[in-house]
Amino acid sequence: MKAIAKLFVLVIMAMAIMTGCKKPPSPTPIPTVPPGLTIVSQSNLKLGSIDLKINIVTNGSNIAAVGICYGTAKYPTTANSKTAASTLTGTTTVSITGLQPNTKYYVRVYAVTKDGNSYYSKEKRIWTYGLMDVDGNGYHTVKIGPKIFTVENLKVTHYRNGDKIANITANMAWHNSTIGAYCYYDNDSAKYDSIYGAMYNFYAVRDPRGLAPKGWHIPSFDEWIAVAKALGSSIHMGGSFKETGTNHWKAPNTGATNTTGFTALPAGDRGDKVDGSLGTFTDLGTDAVFWTTTLFSDGKSALTTVFMYNWDVINIGGAYLYDSGFSVRLVKN
Repeated sequence: MKAIAKLFVLVIMAMAIMTGCKKPPSPTPIPTVPPGLTIVSQSNLKLGSIDLKINIVTNGSNIAAVGICYGTAKYPTTANSKTAASTLTGTTTVSITGLQPNTKYYVRVYAVTKDGNSYYSKEKRIWTYGLMDVDGNGYHTVKIGPKIFTVENLKVTHYRNGDKIANITANMAWHNSTIGAYCYYDNDSAKYDSIYGAMYNFYAVRDPRGLAPKGWHIPSFDEWIAVAKALGSSIHMGGSFKETGTNHWKAPNTGATNTTGFTALPAGDRGDKVDGSLGTFTDLGTDAVFWTTTLFSDGKSALTTVFMYNWDVINIGGAYLYDSGFSVRLVKN
């Protein structure tokens, strides 16, 4: 019996030794790098919605939720409005709806791990449109004095009722036309439309079918004067309407501050030149000319508002022939 008991003790001791030498299971590694969260691009911007393409790299994090958080104040978190993504890793698109028109939002990608930690991407600022035209082009708006203006040049290619506006490309055909027409600088829509929009002759401006969406119109001479008076009536206020810098304007872009938010761009023009070449394009980078709806006394010209690269002057009232091609901005009724 003693021998058997001794053997039993040795077996127990051997098992204990073997058990003590066995390594415990390794714990789940704790990520040392936070997840990579990026807003890649935006698309389908509307009055109250936008699509944001995002990318998520887990970097070892055990992610439970991913999406976009947003708000009108900086650094939104998941405590603000948010929209969840359909996937937890890789590239995906998140559609945000229910936004307010013509409102600036801050947006960030968020990721929440299963242990409750939250991570955020760098923020991006978006600005919903305040107006859509019949073609689906969007425009931001800004209040200047007593008027609300669009911030981008008009791009529409149909009248308000859906009828097509003639797109005239040949120089002499443009010069000789007595119907409403539009064109792009150098007839190159791919290069110029997204930045400068279209230019229109005055026959299109005065067409009763209307270039502007319902509730909007092209400003008159008197409306421009009212805006100038509200801002102080100085002729040297032109710089407050021009986009700053020389990305689009030719240097020196005199006096440009864009404090009004109007963001005038030097889209150039189309019209008659003193050398006799009619219907030609000119002044890209140097002139921003906008039609008013006001006729000049000669019955064949209309008034404009002009900004130039080497002036800080606002020139309201220059008269040009109906076959000239200029930019158009809209004002809310």
